[in-house]
Amino acid sequence: QRNCTCFRGHVGDGYVCRGTIKAEVSRQPENAFFRQMLLMPGFIRLHDDGVYTLFVPLEGANNQSAVEEWKSSGRLQHLILYHLVSCEILLLSDLKTSSRVISVSGHTLHFSQQQGSVWINNVSRIVKSDYTTSNGVIHHIDTMLTPYKLKDRPQLQPQTMNFSTAATVYSYRRFYQLVKDAGLLPVFQMISHQPFTFLWPTDEAINSLPTERQRRLYSPNHRDQLTATITAHIIRNTMLRDIGQPRKSSTYRTMHGSVVKLSCDRTLVGGVVLNDNSARLVERYMEFKEGLAFGIDQLLEPPGLGAFCDTLKNRSTYGDCGSCFNPPPCSRSAVDLGNTMRCSRYRPRYSYWNLHLEPQFSRRGCMRVCQVPSWVSQCCRNHYSRDCKVCPGGVEAPCSRHGDCDDGVTGSGVCRCHKGFRGYSCELCASGYYGVNCTACSCGTGRCDEGVDGTGQCTCESGWEGDRCQNRIDSVPENCRQCHAQATCVSCVGCQCKPGFEGNGTFCSPMPPPDLCSEYNGGCDLSADCNQTGLLVNCTCRSGYRGDGFSCEPINRCVEEQNGGCSDFASCKFTGPNERECECLLGYVGNGVQCLERVVPPVDRCLEDNGGCDFVATCKDLHYHANTAGVFHIRSTEGKYKMNLSQAEAACQVEGATLATFKQLGDAQQLGMHLCVAGWIEGGKVGYPTRFPSAKCGDNHVGLVIYKDPVDQGSKFDAYCYRLSDVSCSCPDGYVGNGDFCNSVLTSVLAANNDFSIFYKLLLDHSASSPEGKQLVEVLSHSKSDITLFVPLNSGFTPNQTLSRRDLEYHISANHSRRLFKDLSNQEVIASRLGLNLTVTHCNKSCTLVNQRLLLEWDIPAVNGIIHVIEAPLTAPSLPMDPGASRRHVQATSTMLAILVMLLVCALTALGYYIYKNKMDVFRFHYFKNEDEQTTSPTLFSIPNPLYGGSKAFEEPFGDTCQGAVPKDLTNILELDQ
Repeated sequence: QRNCTCFRGHVGDGYVCRGTIKAEVSRQPENAFFRQMLLMPGFIRLHDDGVYTLFVPLEGANNQSAVEEWKSSGRLQHLILYHLVSCEILLLSDLKTSSRVISVSGHTLHFSQQQGSVWINNVSRIVKSDYTTSNGVIHHIDTMLTPYKLKDRPQLQPQTMNFSTAATVYSYRRFYQLVKDAGLLPVFQMISHQPFTFLWPTDEAINSLPTERQRRLYSPNHRDQLTATITAHIIRNTMLRDIGQPRKSSTYRTMHGSVVKLSCDRTLVGGVVLNDNSARLVERYMEFKEGLAFGIDQLLEPPGLGAFCDTLKNRSTYGDCGSCFNPPPCSRSAVDLGNTMRCSRYRPRYSYWNLHLEPQFSRRGCMRVCQVPSWVSQCCRNHYSRDCKVCPGGVEAPCSRHGDCDDGVTGSGVCRCHKGFRGYSCELCASGYYGVNCTACSCGTGRCDEGVDGTGQCTCESGWEGDRCQNRIDSVPENCRQCHAQATCVSCVGCQCKPGFEGNGTFCSPMPPPDLCSEYNGGCDLSADCNQTGLLVNCTCRSGYRGDGFSCEPINRCVEEQNGGCSDFASCKFTGPNERECECLLGYVGNGVQCLERVVPPVDRCLEDNGGCDFVATCKDLHYHANTAGVFHIRSTEGKYKMNLSQAEAACQVEGATLATFKQLGDAQQLGMHLCVAGWIEGGKVGYPTRFPSAKCGDNHVGLVIYKDPVDQGSKFDAYCYRLSDVSCSCPDGYVGNGDFCNSVLTSVLAANNDFSIFYKLLLDHSASSPEGKQLVEVLSHSKSDITLFVPLNSGFTPNQTLSRRDLEYHISANHSRRLFKDLSNQEVIASRLGLNLTVTHCNKSCTLVNQRLLLEWDIPAVNGIIHVIEAPLTAPSLPMDPGASRRHVQATSTMLAILVMLLVCALTALGYYIYKNKMDVFRFHYFKNEDEQTTSPTLFSIPNPLYGGSKAFEEPFGDTCQGAVPKDLTNILELDQ
């Protein structure tokens, strides 16, 4: 029985296999006409991992002239792609319930049912359906489909039509005007950018924007934002012809740096949406000289507008090394700077010109110095980190315009404030500065009213006066000589308590301070705690925020830490101040902080070839059933945590295993392994798997609890080992063996081994030819027998050699005589079934003989005995003879000899008579009488010729000669000579 399976990438039952749609179109003869259309220039490539529905016109229903007409109009691609639908495999049953779908060309296909058939656009009928392939289905139709009437569309010449003309021809004038206002038209002429793929919002999409939005787009004051918006619709250096057939990986990066993701529309078969329904494709494959465009129904709004600013920078490059008289030119996209450099490894062609005009360059050459523009991915100004997050203070006023942000992809976002400013975003004045511009105070020995809201007014110390406390008072006025320590002398006034104190100046006591924090949080940020000490306010950002207290920003762990402290195989999502969510990427499992590669559940190896066990054995895949993916825990015989790293490795090797890797232990955890016991794993790491949270086991962590690196290799732990080959094989009742082999009775072992086929056939032949042979086979087949069988290999038989029944019995021991190899001692005698003995001898320590036949293999078990393999068959000795039988044999032999002698004498007598009688016949002649003779004729005799069969001598029986008969009248014969 044969089992056929289709190759990977094909579908079918193994007897019939089908590949992709493209392969099947090329293979089927009825697709010949459509296949020629697919081979025409410009047709897109069909992806093997996509899903498609294809409508193929039959050969007899096509019009070659119509195809040529579409080709000459520049719209052949629309005609071909109108027969293809992506995103869905639509069987005939699906088409009966569908009213319309979108083809890859972007045009709509309408379906209806008429007279039991499915019609497309009421002009083409499906005549053959549901030819399934590995990536779709093919339906055959009787008429070629056309997406529109050519006479309604202008003729296209993509190779000569530029971007400006294409915008007019395809009616995308509003977006073209935005491109023109942004000053991007020269960019589209740069060869280093080409080709482009444009996502053009339709005129209707732009006209539907709010008036305020349109005004902002067209405003010269927002040119940067307009440029960013336009570039978010453009993908450079590629023509995405497969954009109409989205796949899982259909994600592209725009010139702006934002990402455009394409996916299938769930509401309309064949439709394509962008960025999760942000926009839809409404027109496709608008080709022109600079690239390719697709129409969309919405203006895209990329997240983090202005965050990514890829820069085109020039870098030096060089042309090929060649002749210094005329070096090879720069590449097409490079600019020649007019300089050359010497180069080596140049081997000129040894022509007359080379040898005579430039011999000095015979081993060296020159190359042109060129300059080529290359794109460098980077953040826009005042954005930082890999996510290009805006610097403190925002896009409009980074660092409050009073500092410089540490921006760029590797930047930290920290503001380096200018002199006089401080704060997280440089929004505050440093000590000794006041006002919105943080002007320096000039109070000399006085105290300045500082801060952003300060006036800069000076309060002079005692003994000083003036606007800036610049005048020293030489003598203290009499009315100020009794001033309190917390009072100051005011000219013409006398002692006056300092702010915060009350009294008459000669005595000042602290005033109850006002609750400054009760109003506007004391000037602190709303996310800060306000603490007042006297008249001083101390602002501290709350947990989860960072800043100086006057300005606090939520801490974004996804930015501050490497991927937010999430696994490298997880995505980090900011959820609040100093909070984030870690989510494992597709194909990984875990809590996000630790993500393990999703394990593929092991396949029960017993399902294939019985797991390598004997075909009658019971197979159990422990790797599959134990749910540990081959990982097992091992502990020292001395107790828990008694092995260092080297001892753990040795312990695993003793078990035929190795230390488990991180992934292998993770696979075991996913399959159900839970052990709160630390053990060594590969790489000198220590950890253990947990399946459910426990405060006493990994602090409620679920997954792999891994000790912090580095772990001292001399530390003592248990170990986790990995071993793959755990397949349990066990023989059923009535068989013996270890499961890898299961043997029944001796005859079944002989029948199963090809090396014993000659010996087994001789047994069967004797069984079929004699009762004794049949009885011999029955003994070997009986489960209650217990014998030792010496079996010769096929290679030990000479050509055409056979064995008698006695020879066969000579290979079989007497019953109840099972002898293992270890029991075969030197000069031991084993009684055979024939009654004669077999002798075991040892030629040396590694050589054992049975009747001088070398023992090659031994101890092959069977239910009713054991088999030892010898190099050649044994021959039974001849039977011994008794005296009585010998005498009878001599008498019988004498009698037979006497009879044979008598017969021999008779034979010789007959032979002599025959020779004597016929030797004279040779000389006899016929006598012929002349007609003229008148004499009486003598008596005539017929003379036989012994060379002819008519001779009388051959007719005489030998029996008559034995009577001694003599021929009559011999004289008459002699008279003829006379």
